[in-house]
Amino acid sequence: MICLTKIYVYNIIGKDIYMICLKRGGGKIVIIPKIFFDSVIAMTADSGKCLEYKAKTTYSDLVDEAAGIWNGYKSGVIRKDGLFTLLDVTSDVNIDNGVYGTTYGGSGSITLNTFYLKDFTTEQKMHTILHELGHALGIGHIHISKTNIMSQGKLSINSLSSLDESSYDKAYSLY
Repeated sequence: MICLTKIYVYNIIGKDIYMICLKRGGGKIVIIPKIFFDSVIAMTADSGKCLEYKAKTTYSDLVDEAAGIWNGYKSGVIRKDGLFTLLDVTSDVNIDNGVYGTTYGGSGSITLNTFYLKDFTTEQKMHTILHELGHALGIGHIHISKTNIMSQGKLSINSLSSLDESSYDKAYSLY
């Protein structure tokens, strides 16, 4: 199922290349500078019940692996960006702000903060990516314990708990 459409527009005068993202069904139009496309991660799952992503970030292999973990529970929901699909775009950040990763609610874009992740173990990086993908899927934080992907913190939890799964089921039913 194709969830979004993309159109390329070239601004020859400014030598910048932009992509206009037109969401199907009369949704929002977003104009994104092409310069950001090398650090793409994810977008919010939409009414097509899918989340397309392009892992062109410092942690591309881990993003692919994290998508596989979520897809192990609900197959095919998270998919690599294809020719006729598009996601919202952000880049990795390198900021001393106490935040390891951020998912932006309206767009579902994810930024991973290399300032902190560079010193994380592979398991802690994976947890952060799984956690942010969970937000892109519409799942909130789980505060009951630190044994869930959707628990906040510098954690090494890399498998879905029953609470992660039930939260995902609820979010999925709302797409």
